[in-house]
Amino acid sequence: MITSVTIRAFPSTKFATASIFLGTSTSTEDAFWDTLTYVISRYPELSDQGISAYSGFGTNVTGLLNLTVPTSGMTGTFMLPLLHPTNSSDSLAASLNKVFDEAAALHPREFLSSVVVTTHDSFWDWYKINNGPLDAGKNQIMGSRLLDEKALVDREGLKKAYKTLTSDSALAALFLVGGKGVWNSDIRGGSNAVNPSWRSAYVHSRKWYRPLFINLLIITVTTATWDPFDSEQKIGALQNKMTNVWVKALRDLAPHTGSYINEV
Repeated sequence: MITSVTIRAFPSTKFATASIFLGTSTSTEDAFWDTLTYVISRYPELSDQGISAYSGFGTNVTGLLNLTVPTSGMTGTFMLPLLHPTNSSDSLAASLNKVFDEAAALHPREFLSSVVVTTHDSFWDWYKINNGPLDAGKNQIMGSRLLDEKALVDREGLKKAYKTLTSDSALAALFLVGGKGVWNSDIRGGSNAVNPSWRSAYVHSRKWYRPLFINLLIITVTTATWDPFDSEQKIGALQNKMTNVWVKALRDLAPHTGSYINEV
């Protein structure tokens, strides 16, 4: 029984978002992983600037951004609340273009990158047109891992882990939602029950299964699914693979962190 509810209000502020794409249909696998892991290794730096992100990537994905050839690439949305005079749409674009241009320069003329920035009057103005309505009633399992700076700058470790996660033409997700804003938050009452790994994590990474690309750069996908009431399929195939193959790759990358038990 709920006996009381406390709502904490925050002042509304302008909110900048950037839809990004980095991809190739011609590059070698080694070149793709070199380029991708360079971008990921810069996530701590972006987070320290106040930037967060919901991003995902995959290899040889058909239909990515309406492209007609199989493409290996990254897409997603990066976000920056304009809370400080130095924060602006221009500063968000400059930070992202720097990272993506440097990544693409590792293998010249093999990658296409795009950063499209929009400023919204508030977070809600962005959210209401980019989220929901959400479906309900699916049987799903999800595997994930919290990644700290040590894991994110280990480019060889990232290559090994994410090659495993994307080996079945599925997507891997990188949610840049940790960092200093989480670590240094003022917790009323002095503490809470959050997984201690959040106090060093920058990224919540998970596997996405059977991807669907909707609304160009906004990704909506499912996790591992199975036929209703088919417990053999669930336990014998997907659950075992999720635990002992896909998530194991992330555990090997960051054995000292933990997993996020999400809102569902």
